Amino acid sequence: MYLKILIINFLSLLFFIHLSYSQDSIIYSDFIKTDEKNNIQAKGGVKIINGSQILETENVYIDEENNKIILNDYFTFKDEMGNYYLGSKGEFSKDFNDASIQDFIFIEENKLRLIGKKAIKKGDIDIVEKAVITPCRTLKFFGCPFWQIKSQKLIHDKKDFLIYQKNARMEVLNVPVFYTPYSITPSPLRKDRRSGFLYPTIIPFNSTNGFSAKLPYYFNLSENKELLITPTFFVNNKQDIKYLYNQRTSGGYISANMSTLTDFSDQPETGDTEWLKDASLSLNIDYNINRNYKAGLNANIQTKGTYLREYDTNNPINYLSSLSTSTYLDGYSIFENDDLLTIETYNFQAVKNDTDNKKIPKVSPVINYSGKNISLFKNANMNNNFLFYHIYRDKNTKDHAFRQTRLNYDANFSYQSFYKNSRIKAESTIQTDFYSTYKKQIGNEFVSEEHVRAFPMTGLLIDNPYINNKTETIYNPKLFLSLNGSNNNTNEISNELTTDNEIDISRFFSVNRYTGNDKFDNGQRIGYGLDIDKKDLYFNIAQGFQISSGSDYGKDVNMSEDFSDILGDFGINNILDTKSNFSYNFRYNPYEKYIYYQNAGFGSNTIIGDYSINYSNADSRSTSLSFSNRESIGFNFQSINFLEYSNFEFNTSYDMILDRPQKSTIKYNYGDECIGIYSEYNKSYFENTPDTLSIGMNFSFIGPVPQSFLDYLILEPLNFSE
Repeated sequence: MYLKILIINFLSLLFFIHLSYSQDSIIYSDFIKTDEKNNIQAKGGVKIINGSQILETENVYIDEENNKIILNDYFTFKDEMGNYYLGSKGEFSKDFNDASIQDFIFIEENKLRLIGKKAIKKGDIDIVEKAVITPCRTLKFFGCPFWQIKSQKLIHDKKDFLIYQKNARMEVLNVPVFYTPYSITPSPLRKDRRSGFLYPTIIPFNSTNGFSAKLPYYFNLSENKELLITPTFFVNNKQDIKYLYNQRTSGGYISANMSTLTDFSDQPETGDTEWLKDASLSLNIDYNINRNYKAGLNANIQTKGTYLREYDTNNPINYLSSLSTSTYLDGYSIFENDDLLTIETYNFQAVKNDTDNKKIPKVSPVINYSGKNISLFKNANMNNNFLFYHIYRDKNTKDHAFRQTRLNYDANFSYQSFYKNSRIKAESTIQTDFYSTYKKQIGNEFVSEEHVRAFPMTGLLIDNPYINNKTETIYNPKLFLSLNGSNNNTNEISNELTTDNEIDISRFFSVNRYTGNDKFDNGQRIGYGLDIDKKDLYFNIAQGFQISSGSDYGKDVNMSEDFSDILGDFGINNILDTKSNFSYNFRYNPYEKYIYYQNAGFGSNTIIGDYSINYSNADSRSTSLSFSNRESIGFNFQSINFLEYSNFEFNTSYDMILDRPQKSTIKYNYGDECIGIYSEYNKSYFENTPDTLSIGMNFSFIGPVPQSFLDYLILEPLNFSE
């Protein structure tokens, strides 16, 4: 401490800076004078430092006897939290704990501004007369902030982070819009949660529901529980209330998202209010039973499929054709170390008008058990897997039975060895199944049968990477041999797990190219390909030769010749150092010299924003699913912030087969420390889907939870350390 004082004195003498000491404070000034009672008078560039607190002014008198700092000029004071106090004159205690300030101005670290005719500071409490509070800058055109709250008296408690206001009114562009005789709101200095109203959101116009307003209320129930209730009031005499509940338990979490719709209009039948017109519920429960078991529930239910699409347009559930409700039980190290057990049930609800609920399956249960990995010898392993499911529906489809029960045993053997640059990878599996199928439709007949089958599949992959050090390129040729059973799959089995029969390069070198295992890839074949990988470039290509005839997979993906179609993908990143990227994948038939499908994408980051262009083209023969020819192009653009706080987004898609647009969306967002404004226009060209226009606004810094805190907490389960 003494060394520090000596250094300061030396520098002061060197640069002719006058300084003095008053107890724990250091005073810098152009002129300093003391009297016989050690009172200090300083003039010109006065700076008083007490720890991290700093007071700056041009003229100050320090009354040592009465423990006062008297200010007769404009001053600036920074407290320990980094907040600034300004005034035309005032008095401080020497420890800066107490003060009285004329023409009071308070600026906190997030730029919230509080002004008043007079203020009294008592420790962590500021009492302000005729206060005005706002986070907004003054607009030059209007000569006032966009919004502000004026009150007869304001008390800012910086310890409990609360703001009390008496006779407060909210003004927008100096026009009073709201009055309350008394209010309590948490201070923006608050970093944790507290119950109270959040900022309101006003939607002046929506082409579907007209004007609406939201006024959320947040409940901090306890350190591990929270509830957010958001009523939305519509001009068409309806009210939608959303309830979001989160709870962290000792072994997991509970998250519930529910909404209800009330129609206050007189109903034609009864003339009464329809208190529960529609409702939805999403419930997630995750619970650790003990060190070996974990259970959960995931439920999604709606009274009507169009409910959320109309009143919660941005909900991701709206993109689903059906809602699922599922339960699960996961086990680990049950019978032996590292084995895995999963028991699940599923139920589905159709939410699209063209989906028949009776054809949607119910799964009760599906059981998967995987034994631990057994080492047979060096680089050779074995794994035992069991699968059981019971699936039923109220009405069959052309591909699926009324009911099917399956028990599957998968004995899987794997071996991997390296020799110089080469790798040899072998996989063999024996699939043993028992099926009981009830009413599987074949033509005009319904077949009910039990089936037992054993199906072996073996594959051998050899690859040999070569590195060109000069070009920093890796070349990796591949050769694959599959020796599977030749028996064809029967159409008397309902293919519940095998639903997507579109050829994919990612599964090309697999013993079973089907995405599920109700169907098996029968026959023998050879696959070969080449992967090229460089810093900003990749290229993959593959083709196969069917040794045996009668491949079910070849038939399902419309490959009838011995040589398969050619699959490939490649991409270039950071093209010419421009932050631009290009990717392309394709399926090419060498016999017909025809591209069955192709997808291309180009994207770039520019000085004005990010954009991407996507092209997709697929022939109906590229899959066994019921799709017609498809060809479309899409464009997306996301601007950078312009005019400091604005950005916009545009995306559109065009159907090149039907020669018409599909959907276009334009979004504009403005957000500063004061207000958020957004608008969104959706132009849809699909039948029975209206165009929508929404315009909304919300006010910042009104509410008990900072918005950044809300984004990362409310929308996700709580995460407390144990």
